[in-house]
Amino acid sequence: MVVTVIANGFQEDYTVNLVNALAESGIEVDFIGSDIYLNYEINKRVNFLNLRGSHIESASKLSKIKRIIRYYLRLLKYSKKAKHKVFHIQWLRFYYFEGVLFSTILKLMGKRIVYTVHDVLPHSKETPKMRKLFKKVYRVSNHLIAHTGYIKKRLVEEFHLNQDKIAVVKHGVYNLNLHDAITKENARSEMKISKDDIVLLFFGYITEYKGLPLLFDAFKQLERKHENIKLLVAGKVSQEYKDTFDRLRAQITSDNVQITTKYLDDLEVEQHYKASDIVVLPYLEASQSGVMFISYAYGKPVIAPNFGGFPYDIIPEKTGLLFERQNTDDLTHQINRAIDIFCKDSKETSRYITDYATENYSWEGSAKALKLIYKHHNN
Repeated sequence: MVVTVIANGFQEDYTVNLVNALAESGIEVDFIGSDIYLNYEINKRVNFLNLRGSHIESASKLSKIKRIIRYYLRLLKYSKKAKHKVFHIQWLRFYYFEGVLFSTILKLMGKRIVYTVHDVLPHSKETPKMRKLFKKVYRVSNHLIAHTGYIKKRLVEEFHLNQDKIAVVKHGVYNLNLHDAITKENARSEMKISKDDIVLLFFGYITEYKGLPLLFDAFKQLERKHENIKLLVAGKVSQEYKDTFDRLRAQITSDNVQITTKYLDDLEVEQHYKASDIVVLPYLEASQSGVMFISYAYGKPVIAPNFGGFPYDIIPEKTGLLFERQNTDDLTHQINRAIDIFCKDSKETSRYITDYATENYSWEGSAKALKLIYKHHNN
């Protein structure tokens, strides 16, 4: 059985873990991607097709338009030649064009569209117009993949979709190639952090809905109680949030906050995670979070808001804690609780979380579930 997986710019680590797991399950995968994936370890059984090519952000607007047109002409040509039916789309950059128009063209060619709903609606864009557009996206798709029951419930209730059209397939925990040379001790030494410090980590793409002001306000309270507390903020800032973030950053006077605003390579990510004790996700909105699963892979407890998919995936006092959405005082309280619960025996905590994650969120299990869906649509 052959299946085409189209990345469309979705998170690289997620997509690589997915296609590798599908290949391991015996599926022949045509993986449509870009230059970004040339530096990733892709399973030899995956047929990687670099139809997208360059992904340089600094290119001129005209160059970007030309390469987008070139990409879709290549994808259209590939699709016409492909004998198999199933096309699994991971992400939509151009909501109407990719989610409705191009998907309809694929269906007219006899293809079956599987679409993974990472977010029910785009972040900060829950408008009537956007809701109407995504209703079309969901109706054009033959099958929808949701990573939590929360997302499926919203799709059924808000878009009146048939439950049978939506499959809940768990998000896999990332397979990490860790370096023994990077230990907690030398990671902290490199980052000028004491071995006795309590270290909180905010990791990932920085944008408005991630709720960083909430975390900064909570951290001010935490500093009054813990002299040895540190906060690491690491991730690239979105262009639309840059000015707001710069103003926010200028207000921070504490030496206990370290901010790194760039894309981190794998070694830098490993260093930040190994130096930290607790990962905090102060999100204002989100259906789920890939950062949570990266954190589980590193054996780190996660503090997240009590909405969306988080209550499905966080076991209170075992793998993390939940706080009341947009409540600074409760976030502060839950971080204090997390320090008491998880920092006393960090090695045991880490062992429990990684074991739990491996058992309950394996990519192998996700691939088996997807294989059944693909098989159904290949008949």
